[in-house]
Amino acid sequence: PSGVTIHGKGIVPDIVEPLTPEQEKAVFLARLRPDVTDPEVFEKRFGVAMAKDTQLAAARRELEAELAGAPPTRRATKDTATEADGTGTPEVTTGPSGTETSTEAVK
Repeated sequence: PSGVTIHGKGIVPDIVEPLTPEQEKAVFLARLRPDVTDPEVFEKRFGVAMAKDTQLAAARRELEAELAGAPPTRRATKDTATEADGTGTPEVTTGPSGTETSTEAVK
């Protein structure tokens, strides 16, 4: 409805919880295969330790707090999202699914 297209770019969450590449892979695989819940089986099958989706957990905490009437906590902005590389240019990365994500905030 806003006219902003995110296809092929992705979005930056309001609250950014950094994940290592290994954690990102584990979270992706856990979403893809929710039937594999045993940590030992998960690691044996996929070659990576099961990891908690800290990004999703942070989003849930924020929503629950806001529903309870608390003011918003941390918010990523275009400036903070693009400061990571120091260029001010949105960073584009490729996730385990091969999709690109961008640190450019979409309003």
